[in-house]
Amino acid sequence: MGKEEKGLLRQALEQVSAIRSRLDGGFQISESPSLALWSESGRERGVSLSFLERLVMGRASQKEKLQAAQMVERDRLAAEAGDPIAQFRYASYLIDGVGTPRNPTEGIKWHIKSAEAGNVMAMSSLGLMYFSGHNVAKDLTEALKWFRLAAEAGDLGSQARMGFCIHRGLGAPSDEEEGLRWLNKAADSGFVVAQWQLAMLILEREATPENLAEAMKLVKKAADNGLAEAQFFLGTAYLLGENLDQDLREAWRWIRKAADQGHQRSLFYLGFFYLEGTVVERDVNEAAKLFQEAAQAGIPEAQFHLGLAYAEGTGVKKSPEMAVKWLRKAAESGLAIAQLELGLFYSKGQGTSKNMTLAYNWVKKAAEGGQASGEYWLGLWLLTGQGVPVDRSRGLQWLRKAAAQGEKMANFQLGEEYINDPTGGGVAKEEALTALRQAAEDGYEKARLSLGRACLDGVFDQPDPVEAAKWWRLAAEAGNHQAAAWLGDLLLTAGVEGTPRAEAEGLNWLRRAAEGGIPLAMCRLGLLYEKGEILPQDLTETEKWLKRAALNCGADQESRRLLRERGLEPAPVSALVATAGTQARKVGAARSLGKKLKKKRK
Repeated sequence: MGKEEKGLLRQALEQVSAIRSRLDGGFQISESPSLALWSESGRERGVSLSFLERLVMGRASQKEKLQAAQMVERDRLAAEAGDPIAQFRYASYLIDGVGTPRNPTEGIKWHIKSAEAGNVMAMSSLGLMYFSGHNVAKDLTEALKWFRLAAEAGDLGSQARMGFCIHRGLGAPSDEEEGLRWLNKAADSGFVVAQWQLAMLILEREATPENLAEAMKLVKKAADNGLAEAQFFLGTAYLLGENLDQDLREAWRWIRKAADQGHQRSLFYLGFFYLEGTVVERDVNEAAKLFQEAAQAGIPEAQFHLGLAYAEGTGVKKSPEMAVKWLRKAAESGLAIAQLELGLFYSKGQGTSKNMTLAYNWVKKAAEGGQASGEYWLGLWLLTGQGVPVDRSRGLQWLRKAAAQGEKMANFQLGEEYINDPTGGGVAKEEALTALRQAAEDGYEKARLSLGRACLDGVFDQPDPVEAAKWWRLAAEAGNHQAAAWLGDLLLTAGVEGTPRAEAEGLNWLRRAAEGGIPLAMCRLGLLYEKGEILPQDLTETEKWLKRAALNCGADQESRRLLRERGLEPAPVSALVATAGTQARKVGAARSLGKKLKKKRK
């Protein structure tokens, strides 16, 4: 898993609603008390959930409406006779408008009557309504009062809710010790949400091995007891190696369990498993399908990756327009990396009309959201005046922000600003050298090429061919053919190490570069075969490599100069960017070169 992908997964994990800042799993309240009470008391009365759903949604038949009215009338009479359960049911019907005109105010009165008569369900329900402000004015003190009464009567959910409120100081002064006592009481009795809340509260403490172990033990218990959020958290902990040793198989197992329960963010993570072929066989079609499902459920990270899938045609039919559609959804939700990508799409006119104003605005949002690559692009566009007037001061400011986050391109650009204009570029020599070296050490090939050239030319200090060779060698070993060409040329002409081994190494790098398509290396290799000094003279090899150089040198001025010094005319630059219909011009140039080389042999 790449650094970017792992970072995105971490970002997704941080947005899980229940972690650390919002531990509200025990405070979910149904929009319909009538539907909620069915699970408590409806089944033994023969009340069908689908029947109540149709009534609440206004889809019931006339016959069903009549049945509902009769049911409500029976409960009304029982409620007025003092039956607490009937009072609770009647209150719920009034709140939902089931079988009777909707009257939340009257419904709350009957809720309170039921609770005061000792009905624990009514106490708990009132606590939730006052906590959320649903059907009543939000009142945390009143919510805590009803949670406490239900908790003392043995309701596990209320014990957990009261413990959380007291711990957080919601509705009463904070008392962490008492809050934990109530949470532990519910957790020890097997209430899964309490186990989860306790784990999250422990993770807020100092990250000692003891605290982490205790928290993950509770997460595991909640996951074993079937809480999807805990299963997802446990899976991601195994996936990212956070708080647990990384174990991709265990990660897959737990995230799969959460997804099987309908946990939507888990679908996004499963998509990653299929996309990368981790634990399961790589299947881009299944990955795209899972991203689609999670994206439609509103998961921004899934929307972003679905956009990338459409952009690249990975698991779906390639469609830049669909890519923009999903990237926009993710960007509008505030996902910084999607805002950056959408901005870049607008800057290229990819999947939409080119619009540098929109491009700049989206990239600016990404940068302001702390996205390092967004900071880089914003800085670069301010420096070059793309989508906005040139503002070098602000441009460098954004580049420095990106560089501070380790953005390699930003560090490289800071170095380039000094190299291109040592006196008026706005970047001091020491800052430029530090930034360029950091980008090179981070493996950015352009930085290694640039730093090597700067060392050889003495941009930052005295010319240092040994240091130049060091950076070019690193780039060449990573497969950069241009670095191989410069390194080979340096070792052969300057004798950096001053030994015959430098010649052997130089030839090796020069040949790699020539075979990799670098015109300068082709010229150098051809001329070495002609001279017959380091290599045995072989004019056939000379002709072969100089022909290739003439055909491919393009605008490479050094290669064109070397060819002209030999009395050879390189192919016109325009021929190198021509379409297939103009390739004859290249062939003609090569034939002309071949004739001149034959004359030389004679």
